[in-house]
Amino acid sequence: MIKTLRIMSVLAVALAAVLVVFSVVVFGARGDKDIEELLGEPDVIEKFNNSAGNKATRGTSQISPLVQQAGAFALYLNPPKPKVPRPVKGRISSTPRGPSATPKFKVMGTSYYKGHPESSMALIDEPGKGLHWVRQSSMVGHLLIEEVKDGIVVVKDNNGTFELKVEEKPHISLLEGAPAVPSKKAGISRSPVPRAGSKSSAVASVKPSTVYSGKTGSRVVKPPRPPLPRKINEQGSAMTELTEKLTQLQKRLKSDKTVTAKEKAEMYNQLISEVQASNSSRLSAEESERLSILGKELKKVMEQPISSGQK
Repeated sequence: MIKTLRIMSVLAVALAAVLVVFSVVVFGARGDKDIEELLGEPDVIEKFNNSAGNKATRGTSQISPLVQQAGAFALYLNPPKPKVPRPVKGRISSTPRGPSATPKFKVMGTSYYKGHPESSMALIDEPGKGLHWVRQSSMVGHLLIEEVKDGIVVVKDNNGTFELKVEEKPHISLLEGAPAVPSKKAGISRSPVPRAGSKSSAVASVKPSTVYSGKTGSRVVKPPRPPLPRKINEQGSAMTELTEKLTQLQKRLKSDKTVTAKEKAEMYNQLISEVQASNSSRLSAEESERLSILGKELKKVMEQPISSGQK
């Protein structure tokens, strides 16, 4: 019994599903046809365009003739204000300016009178005429001297106005050999310092040296100094050579501790003899004798520790 009820319930559900599907297919197809028919009908705009009575032809007015006559009469009674024509702004044609003319004269100076500017003058250097004065409003060639200022001349030509400045001249000192700026310290000479052994030093030492005083700024000429004797310079160079060689020998002997005092004395004496022989032509007899005495004294000093040690 229970099985029979279960089978009947399953069959009822299946039958209901079949009926639902059939109804959807049948009624849905009918509904689509109705919708297609509704969409196929003309809309409101098409109906209005297709109506022959309300369709207006091209070129015909939709306004009533009575309304048109009323509007024309209203314009006759109250005419509109006339329109004011706008002024046409034309473009101002600018004439091209040519390049300003180059003046053929130079401004060398100006005489400016502030109280009466018309009396001011300018000193110019014009080719063919040389230096001469010109006033304002005077012509120089095809150029007009329009205005003279302090150090500036305003010149006018066909293309406009331009300014000319006074030519600057380099300052030339009237004192021959004087420096551009005098020294602030008193007694400082501007003459070159001569070098020993040069030819130009002898010539430079003969010339008088110019000295400027710091208080008064006056020019003082000192007498020339005599050049140093050549013999004194040569003797000084010989002594300098001896000093350098003795210093080198002393450094070498300090590093070598195996040399005895006697050997050191002999080396010093030999070095003095070599310097004396090489500079014999430049040294006097007195200098040669002094070198010999120096060598003997060095030898005695170096031999003293040896003799005291032997005793």
